[in-house]
Amino acid sequence: MKSKIFLLIILALPLFFLSGCNSLRLKYAIVHGDVSMLNHALNNGKDINEKDFNGRHPLFVATMAGEIEIVRSLIERGADLDLKTDDIYGQTALMNAAALGRTDIVQLLIESGAKLDIETNKGLTALMLASAFGHSETASILLKKGARIDIKNIEGKTALDIAVLNNRYTVAEIIRSAGPEKQYPFDIMPTPPSGPSFSGTKSTGTGWITEGGYIVTNHHVIEGHNKIRVRFFNFGDKEYPAEVVINDEINDLSILKINNQIEVKPKGLPIATKLPRIGAEVFTVGYPKSDVMGLNPKVTNGIVSALSGIKDDPRVIQTTVAIQSGNSGGPLLNLKGEVVGVTMASLRTKVTDKGIDVPQGVNYAIKSAYVSALLTSVPERSHPMGQARSATLEELIPIVQDSIVQVTAINNSLSNEKSQ
Repeated sequence: MKSKIFLLIILALPLFFLSGCNSLRLKYAIVHGDVSMLNHALNNGKDINEKDFNGRHPLFVATMAGEIEIVRSLIERGADLDLKTDDIYGQTALMNAAALGRTDIVQLLIESGAKLDIETNKGLTALMLASAFGHSETASILLKKGARIDIKNIEGKTALDIAVLNNRYTVAEIIRSAGPEKQYPFDIMPTPPSGPSFSGTKSTGTGWITEGGYIVTNHHVIEGHNKIRVRFFNFGDKEYPAEVVINDEINDLSILKINNQIEVKPKGLPIATKLPRIGAEVFTVGYPKSDVMGLNPKVTNGIVSALSGIKDDPRVIQTTVAIQSGNSGGPLLNLKGEVVGVTMASLRTKVTDKGIDVPQGVNYAIKSAYVSALLTSVPERSHPMGQARSATLEELIPIVQDSIVQVTAINNSLSNEKSQ
């Protein structure tokens, strides 16, 4: 009996050895992009969809290795495009390619018939994975091919939610733009310019000094005007002419530069490198309704209500910091004196007969990351910068207020036409 069992084992060994060699040959071919070796292994009876001890099938492994020719060959030989891995994730090859940002493989898989909206074990789609890792080009292709944006994972998050939570601003904007409604620019009412003679000829807002002595404000403050002046709190009524260096109309931002030297160079406000947390204390300093409230800067404070705006707009922070007309362009600051946003809008509010907005708690600021991105396009950014440090609100106000200016924009041509 023992001799028969031994004989069966001896006879089975070559088959086991050949099968093992075939598996190794297949894996080697996939990882090293050897198409001829891949075909040899498959021609010798290897199952094209057989999973390894990690629960991964050849098409998934080829995608993970980034070998597009192997992927192409496996597709041509009939690999299951929508087969999931048997691990804790349960991913398809398309999901893996999306997570890796392999746009070429994503396109190939989709064109070959891979399903777009299959979900992992945690309810994640390929679009969600591209969003989480910030692969904007991949996300764009998935959306163009029809990936759904309304699917939610097991935590109730959509692809847009995931992009916002991971600070993937570009991807979030791509997803938002692909939605059923594309609003411009923020689906909210900007705080209108203010000024003693505002009628389309003059407007005032707020700005703040940053790297290189540049001044940040909202685009809607200076839009349609051809003469811009800025006034510093400590310099009395004296105004300095300024010019536009760069505009970002979509994100309602403008970068200004003072045309001549000023007596004192206030330090630039540091820009936060991290988003504030929901519930964090924030404040702003600005020049609201200067015709009614006076020329001195005003301070309001509150908390961060959300890290996105209406319809989950990823560019915006929602706060309870009350702002009036004239606050537009001012810095939203944390308690380290760092700029986390640029105040730019509120929901529509009631206005008194004297033109004062009734206080409310739904206000918005464009995230400071967009300012940082815009500043990469301007030259000569060396300038004295303030240092971030934790302090109380009353300690921070005198530190930052010298770096915050009133911006006045005038349209001379309209003014002349009006006087004629």
